[in-house]
Amino acid sequence: MSHERLVMIQQDIHPGNFLIDPETGQVTILDFSGVSSLPETFASYTLYAYRNDFAKSISKIWEIKRRENLVAMSEARIINFMSGGGDFGLDKDGFPKKKKA
Repeated sequence: MSHERLVMIQQDIHPGNFLIDPETGQVTILDFSGVSSLPETFASYTLYAYRNDFAKSISKIWEIKRRENLVAMSEARIINFMSGGGDFGLDKDGFPKKKKA
């Protein structure tokens, strides 16, 4: 993924978070609380995991293609969720969190 371009992506893909100019096709993100700059593979997962027409239209406008590793990305998301979230039990410096007594 190090060779991929970074793209800004809104992780909550629904019409209330975007404005689309029907004449120009320009997309404007309205809610920045779920926006990240990610490698294109991660952005592809975000768009194609939703499996709805709105996400498909955004992926076409942004020219982000469906990647072949969508299943692997989905499995990694499940493992991450099952492990307790996004921090994998690590503190802000990457060390294991101390267990509370």
